Amino acid sequence: MKQSLQRKKVHLFSAPAGALLADERALPRLTACVRACGDYFSRTTGERALQGVAARLLSDALADPSRRLYLLQNDDGSEPWGLLDLALDTPVPREATLALLVLVPHRRGLGLGRETAEAFFAALADAGYLRVRLGVARGESEAAHFWAALGMWECGEDGGVRLFEMPLS
Repeated sequence: MKQSLQRKKVHLFSAPAGALLADERALPRLTACVRACGDYFSRTTGERALQGVAARLLSDALADPSRRLYLLQNDDGSEPWGLLDLALDTPVPREATLALLVLVPHRRGLGLGRETAEAFFAALADAGYLRVRLGVARGESEAAHFWAALGMWECGEDGGVRLFEMPLS
């Protein structure tokens, strides 16, 4: 109950279709998706034992009232094909930080990342958010090109992470 009350403090936000807000019941599907995206997590976090990554992502999201962790899936309830982790009203009210967008390897390069990002950006704008930010690890040049192609621009660096932002108005 306490968590439900905490989540209400964050501005209302309705995720696009195909984005299922993860909760405790979603842990097995979340774990399967993290394992399928093991190349990404190994490259960016150095972790090879991925069973703890999903539990940590979910735990962090449930503990923070600003966070939303989504499983990306088709409407038919099939296995998730990606994850999106979003922090609302972070770093300041009416701004959002995209902490993670990752797709399973066989779904990459099909336009789903662009479609997903654009749908979330539109939903954020509709909910009154003014800006979205994210970070890209220094060696992830493909990710940097992806976000730049969506209209985000590099606005700085923090601890080896390239920072990107974009207004949503």
